[in-house]
Amino acid sequence: MPTNLLNATTYVIECQKIHERLMNTKHVTDAGTCKIEIIREELKERGFGGIWGVGKASDNLPALAILSYYPKNTNNDKSICLVGKGIVYDTGGLSVKVPPNMAGMKCDMGGSAAVLAAFDAIVRSGNCAGVVHA
Repeated sequence: MPTNLLNATTYVIECQKIHERLMNTKHVTDAGTCKIEIIREELKERGFGGIWGVGKASDNLPALAILSYYPKNTNNDKSICLVGKGIVYDTGGLSVKVPPNMAGMKCDMGGSAAVLAAFDAIVRSGNCAGVVHA
């Protein structure tokens, strides 16, 4: 999807919609708690300077979305963390990238989309044996 339709802001909105849908699903809320944290302006201060540096000049500030699901009746000692890169558009290093490799750089967020879909499916399945973060 082009960045005029999918940017950091619209992607955060999609994450929030999934969180809201999960929170409005009875078997999900009966079995645990789903939380979302969106980090934007404080990325650099919280140690995410790379994310901040790549996207700070954009009209849509960079963001880190963290979704978490805490099933009831589990100890929180161990958890599963799903991680996927979600760079919507990366023009950094243009001088070192060869032209054929630039075409795919405007949609380098498939990993994050896959993680978001996996988190949604795992939580909706009702078979979480432990805490899940994405």
